Amino acid sequence: MLQFTLGITIYVRVIKKEENMYDVLNMALTAGIIMLRNGSETYRVHNIIHQILFAKKIKEESIDILVVGTGIIVTIVPDDDSPPITMNKSVDKRVNNLQKISQVASLAKRFSNREISVTQAMKKLKIIDDAISYNLLVRTLAICLGTASFSIAFGGSLSDGFFTFLATIVPAFFINYAKKNDFPFFLSNMVAGALVALFALVFLTAHLVMSVNNIIASVIIILTPGVVAVTAIRDMVNGDFITGASRGIDALIQAASLALGVGALFSLWFTIFGGIIWMG
Repeated sequence: MLQFTLGITIYVRVIKKEENMYDVLNMALTAGIIMLRNGSETYRVHNIIHQILFAKKIKEESIDILVVGTGIIVTIVPDDDSPPITMNKSVDKRVNNLQKISQVASLAKRFSNREISVTQAMKKLKIIDDAISYNLLVRTLAICLGTASFSIAFGGSLSDGFFTFLATIVPAFFINYAKKNDFPFFLSNMVAGALVALFALVFLTAHLVMSVNNIIASVIIILTPGVVAVTAIRDMVNGDFITGASRGIDALIQAASLALGVGALFSLWFTIFGGIIWMG
């Protein structure tokens, strides 16, 4: 009877230990996926997962982490004879939200300092993941103000800045709407580039601006995926060539689609209306 009772007690403790390890691993992967989905570098995701697992006294030699641009795989080998625990999560879509990356990093630090439990951390991660930073109108307005500022910085007048602001409204709204509804990024960027060129040519034809060069350059520089390109370089510098190369190609395709949209609209305009456009 005593042996039976001890056997049941030991079995329950092992199961409880595995469940605790499973919860920690699930929380670590959730934090990593939120960071990866919002544009974080892979090495930073790797460090955050390590930081969370180390907080629960899991030895470094017991942890095996694989982070790529589309997902995370983590395996923990327990100290006893228990089977390894492996979990993986994939990224369905990616955006650039540095605020969420910072919030997850801050939460991981609090967890490492034992200020919050696994359950509390999971609740906070869900809040971070579900949060909407700014609505569609605010994002569109921010892009328009940015392009107007670039127009003036590039040597344009206040009038050029105003018409650049107007030329950005529809493309910016379309880009944000396309991201929200999971449109193919190549198609959405190409249409946005075409819309920019269209409004610039219309303003030039109506003699509202002196050239289309300032408008197009100011809008394109905002829509160009600079954060993605920088993240790709940082990944490659840190030795993650697979993710860095894939992100670099992603940035290149996005920039090429913008240029393709502008060029296609110019070609169509010349075919229909003819004439020479002053670009200077």
